[in-house]
Parts: sequence; C-alpha cells; structure tokens
Amino acid sequence: MRAAAVFRWTILVLCSAACLAHAQTSSESPEAQTSYKVVGSVINSVTGEPVRRAVVRLLAGPERLAFTDAGGQFEFDNLRAGRAALLVRKPGFFDEHEAGIAAGPQIASIGPDTTPVVLKLVPEGVIYGRAQDAVGEAIEHLPVKVLTARISNGRKHWLQRQMTMTNQDGDFRVANLPPGFYYLEAGPTWRFEMPQLKNGREEAYPAIFYPAANDPAGATPLELSAGQQLNTNLILAAIPLHKISGQVVGAPADRVNFQFYDGFGESLSFPVTVSSDGHFETRAPAGSYTLEATTWGGRGTQLVDRMPLNTTSDVSGLKVVLAPAPSIPILVRAEPTHPSPASFQSRGTPSPSVHLSQAGVLLGGQEYWDSSSTDSNFHVLQNVPPGTYSVEVGTNRGDSWYVQSVQSGGVDLLRENLTIVPGAQPPAIEVVLRDDAARLTGRVALQGEDRATVIAVRDGAPLQATSVRVGGGGEFLLQNLAPGSYSILALDQADVEYSNADVLGRYLSGAVHVVLGPDEEHTINLDLIHVTE
Repeated sequence: MRAAAVFRWTILVLCSAACLAHAQTSSESPEAQTSYKVVGSVINSVTGEPVRRAVVRLLAGPERLAFTDAGGQFEFDNLRAGRAALLVRKPGFFDEHEAGIAAGPQIASIGPDTTPVVLKLVPEGVIYGRAQDAVGEAIEHLPVKVLTARISNGRKHWLQRQMTMTNQDGDFRVANLPPGFYYLEAGPTWRFEMPQLKNGREEAYPAIFYPAANDPAGATPLELSAGQQLNTNLILAAIPLHKISGQVVGAPADRVNFQFYDGFGESLSFPVTVSSDGHFETRAPAGSYTLEATTWGGRGTQLVDRMPLNTTSDVSGLKVVLAPAPSIPILVRAEPTHPSPASFQSRGTPSPSVHLSQAGVLLGGQEYWDSSSTDSNFHVLQNVPPGTYSVEVGTNRGDSWYVQSVQSGGVDLLRENLTIVPGAQPPAIEVVLRDDAARLTGRVALQGEDRATVIAVRDGAPLQATSVRVGGGGEFLLQNLAPGSYSILALDQADVEYSNADVLGRYLSGAVHVVLGPDEEHTINLDLIHVTE
C-alpha cells in the first residue's frame, strides 16, 4: 500500500516536471526551440596534426562531453542558440589558457551561422638528463627540482613546478611542463654509503643550479618551447660535511623542530640529534643557511628563534634562545571627509586586509595575514617570527575608501619593509583610511592587440602601484586611488614585474603623468608600450 503511494507520488512529480518543461518550451521563441550543432576539431598547436581521444567539454547549461575521433573531430548536437565555452583535455598536452597563450577558454556562438571550431592543444615540454660526479659515476637518489617565476600584482614569485629523484643510473626526467623559462636545481643529498675521507668527515652533494652555480644568482634559465625535450646533464662534486652544534634555551629541546633554509628560501631537512640537556648537533655541507627553531608554548603561542649560518667549517657554541613570536596589533583609523557619508553610517568603519610577505626570500617565503574577523574592530597579526617583511594593505570596500598611510614605529610601510627584531615587541601597525579617493578612466590604443595592462604608479611610492587588465575595447577604470601624482602606462603584457624599480624604469619614458585631487575623476588616452625582455 505504501509502495503504491510512493509510486503514484513519483509519477505525479515526473508528470509535473514534464508539463513545466513543455510549458517553458512552448513559451520560447521559434529560434530558441530550434536545435543546432557545434562541430570542430582538436589539433596539435606545434605540428598541426589532429589529436584523437581528446575530451572536449561544452559549457552551456548542463555540461556535455565528447571525445575526438581518429581525425580529431568532435560534435555536439541538439543545442539551443546562444554562446558556449569549449574546454579540451588530453594527457601530455595543455590547453592554450593553461599554456599562457590565451586569456580564457574559447567561446563558440551557437546558431544558424555556427562555423566549425578549431581547438589547439599545446604539447608538454620535458627536461631530462643525467647527474654524475667528476669521474662520470652516476649519482642516485638526488633530488632534482624545476623552478619557475610567476608575476602576480607586479611582484615576482618563485614556484617549484616539479620535483623528481635520479634513478640508480643517475637519470632524471621532468615532464608536464608548459612553455616558459625554468631554473633547474639539483641536491643537496647525503652520501653516507661512501667511504670516509682521510680527515674522517662524511661527504654530501651541495645544491647546485644549472649549469654549475652555487646560488640562484649564477643560474642560467632554460627556455622551453612547446613540445620541446631538453637535455641537461649535471656534474656535482661531493664536499665534506661540517658539524653544527649548540644549546637550546627556553623550551625542552626534544620538542623543538629544527629547519634549515638555503639561499633560494627552500627548506632543507638535515637530521638533528638532541640530548636531554638541550644540546643539539647536525651536519651540513658548506654553504649559507638560515636556521629556524620552533616549538609551541602554552595557549597556542609559538616559540621561535632564527639565525644565519655560514658553514665554511665546523660551527659550535650556538645558542638557540626560544622566545614567543610576537603578535602585532593593527590600529585602523578611518577619516571620513564627506559630511555624514551614507556608506560610513550604514556599514561602519571599513576593514582593511593586512598581509606580510617575507622579504629577500626567492622561494617559499613565509606569509602572514590578519586573522581578525572583517566585522571586528580588533585586528592582529599573530605569531610573526623575527625577520624582514613587505606589507600589503587593501580595502574590501567597493566605495571610495583607500589606504592613506601605513606606519609602524615611524616607518612608512608603503615605502619601506617592516623589520621584526628578535626578543622585541614591534610597534603596532597603524593604518589610516580616507574616503575621498580619485578615479582614473581612459582608453588604450590597442594597435591590433586583444588586451593590455594599465599600471598607475604613485610618484615616490612604488609599493602603491596598482594595475587593471584592459579588454578588447581599450577602455579602463582605476578607482580607489589615493590623491597625488601618478605615472600611468599601458603595457602589452600582464606579467611585468612593475614593483621592481629597475624593470619599471625601462618603460617610464612612455608614461603619462597626471595629478589627481581628492574626489577627482580624470580621463586620459594611452599609447600601448611593447614589453621587451
């Protein structure tokens, strides 16, 4: 009886859905009721050959999938008029967006005039080679890393793209790389299996950067084109390990985590032995490192100490003094300039976002964010270890509020880095916000280019540079600008390290200079500047 009721209820739901769908279809225009096809092909961007068994996704309402046939062809039928995004996947390839060639997925117009679509897949690049010592012996179990740089908000960030280990023959292979520039790092690793040297020391392979540099500054970038397989052989020389020893003060040594960082900012794991009296000992190949020791105290407090190390010989007598990593209060002061601004009355004080990035570290630098709720009047950066940091402050408001100043202990953090000294409580970060921001609108003469990047650099304050991506029409809008004098320039690329004064200086001769007053809106026209490497 209950089963029969459930069956009748299911039939009722299905009939209702069908009737609703019929009513919607009947109310649509004849063109919308007509079905259309999207047909196309997928080809290798380098060879032009068809790519079979690629997966094509069509995004227009419910997602649909199709596989390409032996000739690289695909087809979607029973489609309504409109627009759809097309995405394509195939192991060993990237789509043009992933490879950095296209700004986004390809868009197809669906209708009576739909033309065949051609989707291009970019073949992966490969870096391979062999690691050996000076006499040609293979080095096995050697870590090999492929590093690349990415530009975000005008700043260069280093990323580890891939990592592998050499096999017993010393061979390595790193695949799945899109076109671009890469750096190759090998090592460090241990050689505990080899005989002792005459002086009784064990040996290790230090880190080297291709082709044979000891630090990133001497590395040679590898340019990898689509589908290229690049052979890079490495020759390493083992060097003695030096002993590093010292005493831990301020916490039980057996609960302390020891971490070493190289000149690239990468974390290295050297085995550390600790005795019950707080004495610690490890070994490392010659080089420059940063030693960081951390543990946790009561109430979630992090205890930390950092120190530089230069291991050209044994290092002894180190004193690791663990102290609480300070928490930095953030004081926000809003200065409304308009009488009784509605946005201020209805939404209260705007809440800025404060972000610290470890300065001077190429890869893997530590970052810290304000952990407070955006609705809270109390802001704090918690457990920030000693070091030097760049400071970024933004507002999460779409109105006219902007960051007027950021200071700590008299240091202008819009122009200088924040330095936290071991054992000292840093002054609060004081942020002043105002609501009389300026706006800048205009047009870029694209000269046939699809897109451009407009950059506004506040004179004397390069850390306040801001940018916006310009679409096909060339129009742009920069808002929430602090009043002042600016250099405005339009570049034909987005990934430009404009926070670097040396890089930016190459293009400033083509900039337009404007002075923006409070609440002012200014309109300018810009010529497109072509970026040169």
